[in-house]
Amino acid sequence: MTESKCQNFWLDLACLTPFLKQVSRLHILISAVKQRMQKFKSSYQSSWHCSKSMWKEEGVRSFYRSYGTQICMNIPQQCVHFMAYERLKRYLNPDNEYR
Repeated sequence: MTESKCQNFWLDLACLTPFLKQVSRLHILISAVKQRMQKFKSSYQSSWHCSKSMWKEEGVRSFYRSYGTQICMNIPQQCVHFMAYERLKRYLNPDNEYR
């Protein structure tokens, strides 16, 4: 990697990191609502109704209640994803050339 490409990479990463953090936070909130709606005989009529009820009745903490479960599910999934990506990358592009 040339020096200019390396500098561009770090600049891109610095600009992208805050956006990715917000996406991750949004994913946590959406997952909490999804889990509530998937419960058997859920009383919620829509995801919006579920979100409003959670906020009104239990507060912001209700959205983060399943955070530990999500971490336990996401870390192994991301590890497998990354290992498969690296192995496929070595197989499909053994010379590590990019055009």
